[in-house]
Amino acid sequence: MRGLIAVAVLVAGVLSAAPVHARAGYGIPPDNPFVNTPGARGEVYVYGLRNPWRWSFDALTGAMLVADVGGNKREEITFLPSGAISGANLGWNCFEGSFVQLGCRTPNYFPPSHQYRSSTDVVIGGYVVHDPGLPSFRGRYLYGRYRSGVYALDARASGRAVKTGRRSTT
Repeated sequence: MRGLIAVAVLVAGVLSAAPVHARAGYGIPPDNPFVNTPGARGEVYVYGLRNPWRWSFDALTGAMLVADVGGNKREEITFLPSGAISGANLGWNCFEGSFVQLGCRTPNYFPPSHQYRSSTDVVIGGYVVHDPGLPSFRGRYLYGRYRSGVYALDARASGRAVKTGRRSTT
């Protein structure tokens, strides 16, 4: 392993990835998508997010799942297969879920896999379950909604979310 990877929101709507080496300090991987793009920040790895409220990687497939809090129209969950993560554009502020700003275009747009109407029930990201002790959730993406509890989606974040029946105690 090359060291720890610092994944952070660099500026609003951008995820960055850069290894942190104990001796060398901060560095940008040479294969980051914008490292050689004039005028771009080399740290940028994924962009076009509004307010990602947790993201995670599927431990078996390497896919990235991002829960992105919407503005006033849609809460989104985006499934990015492992080969599609680098340089992905999740569309904000041209898109909010399936809604598009008139006249707005964005290159390399990767739409959400699942969305629901925005309200005070904001999306809170989760993880894909692979624990053999939880067979009913195996391969499912478990995520939270602030007011209504825990939901499960197919790991590709496609289809209809199913409420798990579990509810937060807070």
